Amino acid sequence: DHNLTGITISLVNQVRWLYSLLRLELNSIMTSDITLVVSEDERRVLSKVGVPRSKLRILSNIYPDSRIYDAFKSISGPRQSRKVGAIFVGNMQHVPNIGAVEHLIDITKHVARVYPDFKMHIVGSHTMPSHMADRIRLVKNIVFHGWLSDENLNTLYNDVICAFVPLSTGAGVKGKVASAYLHSVPVVGSRIATEGMGLKDGHDYLLAEKPDEY
Repeated sequence: DHNLTGITISLVNQVRWLYSLLRLELNSIMTSDITLVVSEDERRVLSKVGVPRSKLRILSNIYPDSRIYDAFKSISGPRQSRKVGAIFVGNMQHVPNIGAVEHLIDITKHVARVYPDFKMHIVGSHTMPSHMADRIRLVKNIVFHGWLSDENLNTLYNDVICAFVPLSTGAGVKGKVASAYLHSVPVVGSRIATEGMGLKDGHDYLLAEKPDEY
């Protein structure tokens, strides 16, 4: 089949490109004196492929300090008055975020059966793929905000109960999880979402992989 042959060639070319990129990255690491990684997970992965641990140093993600807290404290409204809703923040051209939004569609449908007033707020820069936008328009419980200013994002964080982070791919410490914590918003998410942060299910966040778990 001609189409199948074309797809196969495309996949082979992608694998070759990824392999060449991997070799370039590993060569850069091996020829450097020190490589900074953001968590123990990254250090463990690189150690498994032969990078000496003596070359690896952990430097955790760095986030703004008082600016977020001051802006958030200026917003009125007690926690008890928050609406029945959740938030997801991410660049809509980043592959892991696109996959997460696909999951959020199914999750939202499931949650809305139990809580009809539930709103899933999706915030993100750039335009999402057209097929996904078409699917979202059919789910009345999903609100896509696009890009928001810091002030409007702070307000939205104040209006929700928690952050849903159903990532199934992606590496490194996730900024969207840290951002939720900085805004005093609890997190419900996957193992991938909380990877490398040393978080404990049931204590620091709630683990959920399937729609009914959310």
